[in-house]
Amino acid sequence: MASFSFPRAVIGFPNHLCPEFRRGLCLWVLLLVLLPWSGPVGRSQWATNTPAPASFEEIRQKAEAGEPAFQRLIANSYLMGDRVNADPVAAARWFRLAAEKNDALAQFALGLMYAEGKGVSSDLAEAVRWFRQAADQGVAEAQLNLGVCYA
Repeated sequence: MASFSFPRAVIGFPNHLCPEFRRGLCLWVLLLVLLPWSGPVGRSQWATNTPAPASFEEIRQKAEAGEPAFQRLIANSYLMGDRVNADPVAAARWFRLAAEKNDALAQFALGLMYAEGKGVSSDLAEAVRWFRQAADQGVAEAQLNLGVCYA
C-alpha cells in the first residue's frame, strides 16, 4: 500500500494521526464493498439503498442506462475484482457517475478513493468535498471522516 500523508496546507490535519486515519479508511472501504453484496443486513441505509444483486450483465445494463445504485455496484465489482478484473480507475469512473447523480454511498466511496489515491490522484480537498456531500445526506461514515479530517 502506498504511503499517504495529509498536507497541512490543505486543512491543517495533524500528521501524527495519518496512520490511524488510513487504517480507518481501509475498514470503511471493506464495509462499503462487502455489504452491498452480502444480502439483507437489517434496515440500515446500506441494505435499503442497494438493489438485490442480479446477474452481472443485468447490473451492467442498468448501470449503463444511468441507474446510480447499479453504477455503484459495478464500481464495487471493479474495485474488488468481483466478476471482472480489478480496475480501480474504472471503479472511480463508475463511482463518479453515481456520485454525480447524488448517490450518497457513491459519494462516500469516491471520497475514500481520493483520500487513498486509489484509481485517482490523491487529493484531500476533493476527498473532503465528496465526504461533505455524502455527510449532508446522512452517511454516518462520511460524517466521521469529515470530523477526522478537521480534527
